[in-house]
Amino acid sequence: METHVSSQARALLENLVPSRGDPAEKRTWGPKGVEQWLDRFIARDVTGAVNHIRDQARAIAEPLELTEEFKQLDATIGALLGTRKTKLHAPIAIARAARRPYDDDRLELFEQLASELQQNPLIVPGVDPNEDRYLQAFVETYFSNYIEGTEFEIEEAHDIVVNGRPLEYREDDSHDILGTYQAILASKHDPRLPESAEQFVGQLQEWNRLVIESRTDKRPGEFKTQANRAGNTVFVSPDMVIGTLMKGFEIIMSGATPANRAAIAMFVVAEVHPFNDGNGRTARVAMNHYLTSAGLTRIIIPTAFRDDYLSAMTGGHPTPLGRMLERAARFSRWLDTSSKELLLRNASHFKRHAPAFGGKTDLR
Repeated sequence: METHVSSQARALLENLVPSRGDPAEKRTWGPKGVEQWLDRFIARDVTGAVNHIRDQARAIAEPLELTEEFKQLDATIGALLGTRKTKLHAPIAIARAARRPYDDDRLELFEQLASELQQNPLIVPGVDPNEDRYLQAFVETYFSNYIEGTEFEIEEAHDIVVNGRPLEYREDDSHDILGTYQAILASKHDPRLPESAEQFVGQLQEWNRLVIESRTDKRPGEFKTQANRAGNTVFVSPDMVIGTLMKGFEIIMSGATPANRAAIAMFVVAEVHPFNDGNGRTARVAMNHYLTSAGLTRIIIPTAFRDDYLSAMTGGHPTPLGRMLERAARFSRWLDTSSKELLLRNASHFKRHAPAFGGKTDLR
């Protein structure tokens, strides 16, 4: 360990040595590169090893005639840890010093999706003028919960929403239906888009508070304090949640169309996974909020599309997501929400079958 830390310390010092000659051929990282390395190291440092690296650098700086470089390294580490101020160069380091660190790898994914949607914009039809907004909110609620494993017969779920009363012996699941319904209605009743990253973050907290209001042990509307994961996917660490959401908002707003911005919003929230529970439902509310604001059809993911949806969301590459959402948007516009009888019959059918939309999505 001592030898390893010492070698890290020396590498950092030597990479702060000014590089002479052609900038295109420089052989050191320079301050920006060192700051980026330190940010990633500190993000994963649970033992205080960065302070040990600093101590090692202090010990070897004078023999190596790198005392000025040590002063710079010492100041940089202090700024990243919040114990002193100094000029920083890397945006990710500046964000950490401002106590808003973010996950740079996730931002690359967000930017990749934004770029792909720029080349192939998501097409979402306009909202059905005959839509019953409460029926639409119900069916969106039903499928958004079903895809997360909260399964009811559709008539049971409708009774829960209409009567505002949970089923006996399934009170928590029933409250998930009621809470998601209230979050969706809130996003429909007030379709104003956030004007700042802070407002975006606040909206997400309010929607999540409604979605899982009955699960008090999950701290509804409060950001996670412990890491969470799904399968092999490890989501953004708790200390980077707010910073990543705020940087993600910048990328959302860079989307060229309302539909593109909606898809990016959903992907940002799902990839950050900022809450202890209800992340998928909150992400879909965020997506549909952008669509409602633009007068477009809210996207519902029927159970027949579940595998395609999960593959697009968890594959580590956003390419299939636009195609999958476009197919779901066509289904959502087709679904008749003007009549309770038609809605319940068609929605029940689409729990298992999607013949009108060509079976599974081609994700190649």
